[in-house]
Formats: sequence, C-alpha cells, structure tokens
Amino acid sequence: MKTSILVTGATGYVGRHCATYLSAHGYDVLLGSRHSQPRPSSEKWITYGCAPELNVLKSTLRKCQIVVHCAGQNQVSKNLVSQSSAWSTNVNFTRTLAELSADAGVQHFIFISSALVVAGARDAAGRVGPDAAPSPMSAYAQTKWAAEQALAETSAATGLQYTILRPPMVYGPAAKGNFARLAKLARSGLPLPLGGAIAAKSFIFVDNLASAITAAVARTPPRTNSTFLVSDGDDTSTADLLREIAMQANGTAPLFRLPHATLKWVFISFGLREEWEKLFAPFVIDSKPFSEWANWTAPVPFREAIRLSVAPATPRGP
Repeated sequence: MKTSILVTGATGYVGRHCATYLSAHGYDVLLGSRHSQPRPSSEKWITYGCAPELNVLKSTLRKCQIVVHCAGQNQVSKNLVSQSSAWSTNVNFTRTLAELSADAGVQHFIFISSALVVAGARDAAGRVGPDAAPSPMSAYAQTKWAAEQALAETSAATGLQYTILRPPMVYGPAAKGNFARLAKLARSGLPLPLGGAIAAKSFIFVDNLASAITAAVARTPPRTNSTFLVSDGDDTSTADLLREIAMQANGTAPLFRLPHATLKWVFISFGLREEWEKLFAPFVIDSKPFSEWANWTAPVPFREAIRLSVAPATPRGP
C-alpha cells in the first residue's frame, strides 16, 4: 500500500513541484489548496478554503501518514492588512493543521519554513550555523518563526513528530519574486552596477528542494523532532548568478562597480534596505546536518539548475 501524503499549498511554486516529485517517486499524493482547482484524472485535490474547513481537513488527514506543509503567504508588506493576512495564513493555519494532524494520527509533519528565520544570526562573514538562534529580520520571516513555534508547541502537547526545513531563496523555471527580477535584469543586456555584489550566498533549485523534502519523507517516522537549513550546497554570489543566467540565455551581463558606500547610501535613501541586503549582503547557510541526517545530496548542480531555470518552455502537444 502506498504511503499517502497531503501537500498543502499545491498551487504554489514549491508545493506544485514537491507534489509532482513525490508522485514520481511512488507516493500517493493529495494536493491541497485554498481554492478549487481543475482536476485531471491522475490527481487528487482537496479544497480547504481561506478559512479552513475543518471537516474537510479532518477527513483528509485520517487518510494520510505524512503532511508536507508548503502553504503560506510569501509577500508581506508593512501595512496592517497584509501582516494580519500573513499571520492568519502562515501562523494560525499552521497551528490548526498541526493540531488536526495530531488528532488524525499523522506520523510525520514536514514544515517548509525559511532560512530568513535566522538571517539576523549571521556572523561577520555572513555565515549561519545549524544551531543559530532565530533572529528574523522581516515581517515574513517573523511569521515563519512564529509558525515554527506553534508547531513545536503543538508537538509538545500532542506528541506530533515533525521536521522543519529552512531553505534560502528558491529558484527554477518560472520562479517569481527575487529570482524572476534578477533573471529579467540579466537578460536585459543593460550595464548594471552590480559588479561589486560578490558576497557569498546560498540558494536552492526548486527540484533540489523537492528532492530534499522527499528525502525527509523517507525518514518517517523521524526519531526526533528536528530543524534543518537546506541549500544547493554550491554557494555563489549575486554577480556570478547574473553572469550565469545571462550565459545560459546566450547573452552577457555587463556588470560594473560603483563605490560600495555610495551604492548602499543610494539604496537606503530610496527605502530599499531589504533589497540591498538581498543583493549585496553575504548569507551562507550550513546544510551539512540535513545532508547527513537524510543521506542527501542536491541532485542538480548549480550550472545545470540555472540552465533548466532559463531554458524556454517546451511546447506541449495537442
């Protein structure tokens, strides 16, 4: 009998890739979403709504041995409406889902958090070790840390076993957010003042993240509750990432340097401190503990991952 897994946020970027990867590896995957979806005959969807329909979740979870919780609100602005929505989606729903999972006898709850939870714990070289204390620096990261705490509290009260994965920026084909903006800049061919963006950074290709999640699934039930940083393992920089994207797209990224202090002043003057951090500040995470725990190595190397990320979509047949 196949192991059944509920993947929440299955319409999202990570959730969709994760569900596809798990299905390809022989698992019986139920795809969860807040909104109803077209249902190909080969897929099993459940709709739990924006205000979670508890009966739907309860009946679904009774059929599952594992939950992979990818659902979440990634964009969190400074206004109260956005922050309230993010808290409801990222924190309250995680707590509710964990409590229902415990009641249903789920064997393993895998939560996809974010390396940004420990972004403020970087040392002078921008590195974060596996035991770094949580120090979120953004509203989004704060909700992810609060969700981790909600999961740990539920586990302490119920015995639910869990694994938390903290990936850095996720990139891949049709990725949105920061990677999409960088790819657009790299393909533009315009001279960019980012030649000095050479600080080391960790990223993760979406298929590598899906592979890591699958490796965590294989450790069901886990012996202990654990939290891991997870990345490609091939650290790079913003400048090198731009050059690689341009090269794989058969172009060039003409980068030049401006004085570091001057450029930083410009970013901060325009209220772009977070963007400065994303482009220029080092952020390297240590994913060795996860690799050892799960006996896992990222299957797709960096250059191949970038090639797959920028390659034109293959036309589908009729």
